Amino acid sequence: MKHLFVQILPIIWLTIVNGREWKTFEVRWNVPTHQCKNWSEIQKPEHYGILVNDEYKFYGNVVVTLYEEKFGLYPYYKNYSNLSSAVNGGIPQRANLTEHLLKVENDTINAIPNENFDGLAIIDYEKWRPLYEHNWSTKRIYRNASIDYVKERYENITQENATSIAIKEFNEAAMKFLTATIREVKRIRPKALWGFYGMPFCNYSAGINGTVACGEVYEEFNDRLKPLYMEATALYPSIYLPRRNSGAGGCLYVTSVLQEAKRCAEKLKPSVPIFTFTGFEYFPLNLTDPFYTEQDLFNSLHRSFDMGIQGAIIWS
Repeated sequence: MKHLFVQILPIIWLTIVNGREWKTFEVRWNVPTHQCKNWSEIQKPEHYGILVNDEYKFYGNVVVTLYEEKFGLYPYYKNYSNLSSAVNGGIPQRANLTEHLLKVENDTINAIPNENFDGLAIIDYEKWRPLYEHNWSTKRIYRNASIDYVKERYENITQENATSIAIKEFNEAAMKFLTATIREVKRIRPKALWGFYGMPFCNYSAGINGTVACGEVYEEFNDRLKPLYMEATALYPSIYLPRRNSGAGGCLYVTSVLQEAKRCAEKLKPSVPIFTFTGFEYFPLNLTDPFYTEQDLFNSLHRSFDMGIQGAIIWS
């Protein structure tokens, strides 16, 4: 663990984004280690310049991540293959936005009691993606449920017409739900840097063919989501490496994700800071040798610094 921390010592630099002056490449600890209060000095992340929440609390003064199951009344399906497993309506078209925002207010105050909190605040809503067309593979249930919702209200409608209406309704409801959510949290804790986990989007296959770029379809998705990104005060892309010794492919993947995040951020006025979500363990966890190699740490953290990103959030 000591070797791991030595590799992620913050690197001094200076830039100004969105009115804030960033004097360091900030690394923040978002790992649930509140039970590790008896760490020796050399084991503590802060010994290596990493910013941690007081007493290693998961909800703290440095970073707070709010998850879909407990934050607001987020609609989703517990089981991707079972339409009867809907929670809070299952799809954004069926969500009760009024009740959701009331719970968001209460949940935000409970998670962040300090009215002057100015740390990183991330909304982690991952069950569905904000664009109908982007919900494929296991997430296709959100397409099917949206079509069923149309057919409930329009008797004898054709499949083609039902799909057309479902696309429009889902996209409008998803954007309204997410936009209203981030506006509400900004109202309650206006000094925090608010954004959604994993956005902007990029394909997991980026870099595999030796090029540096997210797929054109993802760039188009992100362009369409600009109204949502305009509400954010920070962007939080994910650069977790999926396999050990990712090598040049891992470096190209990280570069692709960050290049797309910077492209999106630069389109916003004013531009907003970017903090990457990264890790130090491979998943699924290999208990015999779980930690990132030195090369993979370099490909994720150092590459983020090289590209002028404001900081990284370590999660596990």
